[in-house]
Amino acid sequence: MLNNSNNFSVEAIVAKYVNAVKAQWESTPEYKDWCSPIPTVDLPSGTDFAFAPHQQLLATVWSIVNGNPTEGQLVGELAHYIGFLNRDILTEEEIEYLVANYKECVNYIFSQSEDWMWREISFFEQPEGICDLMTKLLDYKSGDTLYIPFVEYGDLAVRFPDCKIKGRVSSRRVWAFCCIRLQANGISYDIPYDECEDAQEIILPEAGTAACTICDASELVFDVNNAIKGLYTSLKSSGRMTVIVPPHVLGGMGDSELAFRKKLINDKSLEAIVQLPSDIFRASNESFFVLCIDKRQ
Repeated sequence: MLNNSNNFSVEAIVAKYVNAVKAQWESTPEYKDWCSPIPTVDLPSGTDFAFAPHQQLLATVWSIVNGNPTEGQLVGELAHYIGFLNRDILTEEEIEYLVANYKECVNYIFSQSEDWMWREISFFEQPEGICDLMTKLLDYKSGDTLYIPFVEYGDLAVRFPDCKIKGRVSSRRVWAFCCIRLQANGISYDIPYDECEDAQEIILPEAGTAACTICDASELVFDVNNAIKGLYTSLKSSGRMTVIVPPHVLGGMGDSELAFRKKLINDKSLEAIVQLPSDIFRASNESFFVLCIDKRQ
């Protein structure tokens, strides 16, 4: 039985490990070259595993909690991170404490995601406030199946603990950590391992099958208007959708944009339009909008 007489905390243990790995990384010649204006060499193979403290802790604690499995898709994606865990940094008691407080550990590490050294860049990484706003705007019920085209690390998905999450992610490595997060929070999900490829291609549910959809279409490089029309078509007759869209979806004068706006008006399904601040996304100064759609109107 773990004795917490040492007054352990998840925050302190994670910080201890992360800071130690960072110090090791920053002392390497590769780090100095990597930080230079024009790096001269490629990072050695395995660098993204060796200097990824958050992922190492997540993968290792997940493995222990699940009985140290040796087979399966998750194991295959996480094995390198587990193998690179530096066990000289933490005591066995500290690792046991993280295991005993698994859910807290997982959620805390994900809350530090901006500090992940090797977190893959997500095209659809929403600020905390945007996630909160979209969650409040979507009229969903417990037990709904919620379609999120780009689940990624689950920043939106974890806000719907009583729903089943359907969608996809941009890579199998992201899939593995998304699964850890959703499992730790007891969230049911259907995120196919074999569809972890093109991050910006929406795979639509069948027409008339989606109860709820929540989506950030602000950075789609493909035809945003057709993608949003497809999401709208996929909704059930009682379906609801909250989606972030770029300005041209509302202001564009092309035939496609005009036809879609006319359809929303004729169907009486456009519930609200919310304009977001112009500086809310890192990659753009444009002012995006949130469309709130409800086919029950």
